[in-house]
Amino acid sequence: VNNRPKAESLEKEFKTVLNNDPDTLTEIKLAQAIYYIKNDSKKAEKLFNEIIKNNNTPTYILDEAFLWRGILYMQLKKNKNAEEDFLAIANSEDINIRNQAHLKLGTYYLSTEDFGLAFEYYQAVMMNDTTGVYAIDAASNYALVAKLTNEWEKAVQVYQMIIDRWGDQNINSETQFNIAFCYYQAKLYDKSIQVFEK
Repeated sequence: VNNRPKAESLEKEFKTVLNNDPDTLTEIKLAQAIYYIKNDSKKAEKLFNEIIKNNNTPTYILDEAFLWRGILYMQLKKNKNAEEDFLAIANSEDINIRNQAHLKLGTYYLSTEDFGLAFEYYQAVMMNDTTGVYAIDAASNYALVAKLTNEWEKAVQVYQMIIDRWGDQNINSETQFNIAFCYYQAKLYDKSIQVFEK
């Protein structure tokens, strides 16, 4: 946690143990790559590439490497590369990784104005994320797409689903405003007033 010298000294200290555990070494390399995303994007990309090209990388680490390299590519404006990485893990066995990939793909397709695909990926997150961690973001973005395409009823349905599944205490004020606005546009004035008053 922002203490690379300490991490490196611990790595040296436990080198003999780690050398007997290749999966742990790969996890450390993944952690290093994630660390370098902010500081040295070339080094981060090189480490992600090494992990991904290694045929012995376990699936759970490989999936994370694709996810984080996709995030790095988005940061570097290499959007097509990012799309490829997110698609590579869109059917991951790990539901958490899959939801994150679908959320990122929805955002990517929203940015390219491919609203149909954006809807599809956001909807997948909303259906599969039982925790609400990613589903609330997906639903908010889904409703944003509905607003952009003037499909107010769709937006209202999504917001209602958010409230029904997770309550309204986790919804930030900007999303609350969007909900009220969508109710208004859908001519559900009573509900709109209720949310605006909150």
